[in-house]
Amino acid sequence: MQEIEIKLGFDPRHLPATDTSLTELFGSPSQRKQLKNTYFDTPAKDLRDKGWTVRIRDKDGGFEQTVKGKGVVEAGLHQRLEVNQELDSYALDTAKLSGIEEIAPFVSLLEPAFSTDFARLTWEIRHNDSLIELALDSGVIISGQSEQAISEIELELKQGKTVDIVAVGANIVAQIPCWLLSDSKAKRGHELGGVGVRSAEQVTDLFDWITHAGRSVQQMTIDSSDKVDVIGLQQLLSQLPHLLEVEREVGLNVKVPAEQLMASWQGYLQSAAVLSGESSPGLRQWLTDAKDLGVLGMAIIRSKHS
Repeated sequence: MQEIEIKLGFDPRHLPATDTSLTELFGSPSQRKQLKNTYFDTPAKDLRDKGWTVRIRDKDGGFEQTVKGKGVVEAGLHQRLEVNQELDSYALDTAKLSGIEEIAPFVSLLEPAFSTDFARLTWEIRHNDSLIELALDSGVIISGQSEQAISEIELELKQGKTVDIVAVGANIVAQIPCWLLSDSKAKRGHELGGVGVRSAEQVTDLFDWITHAGRSVQQMTIDSSDKVDVIGLQQLLSQLPHLLEVEREVGLNVKVPAEQLMASWQGYLQSAAVLSGESSPGLRQWLTDAKDLGVLGMAIIRSKHS
């Protein structure tokens, strides 16, 4: 089955407010579950290198094995193959895994790589003729002695049209401070364990820009010191006018939210420049409280999928 998702990150400190806002938008959640997951790979990390993920999940007493194939993030939409297999216990079913051609050569070498433990609230949303599943996840990724917070909203298109999941996402970012989240829990788990640590990225288009900006703000929510890279954010902001001009067609469609973000960020970053390299709870709070980044991100997605 092909999975199509939009992922949004938010500050973990905003969890109660985010829960309340989603309930106001879509009513009470249909499910509340605690999900414990173990991800597997070979000692050489062959599955990560080939873009595959294998995990087992404890769903409040029910067990499931999931294989996710190499996917792409195309203009904000996560698309990848997903196979779910029911299990009798919280243990890999190697016989079932051996039936998947791409996984079979590595089955005998698989070992636990990292785990996640998070609460999930789920809503089922009908928009036009489409069915969209909304999940609010909060918890932790655990790799050895290291932990990283999970605070994200996931939208998955279960049935219907891409334009409808984009419309629901646009409604959410207009009401809730959040931003596009390009990295899966699996990718973040590997990086937490020191595998596949990210190198410097080149920003070549508007979607690269919004992805990089979201990643920068997300990192602030992980760093308990409240340090903010003011200079890095100023440099990132300085690239936006050029990208709007280069991608003229998309740029015209997102001109208003882009100008609003630039005006907002420029004013605050100029006043905060003296805090570069120091703890700045006020700047972190301002960045994670603002809706500008999420609104611009969804406007870019909408312009590319309209």
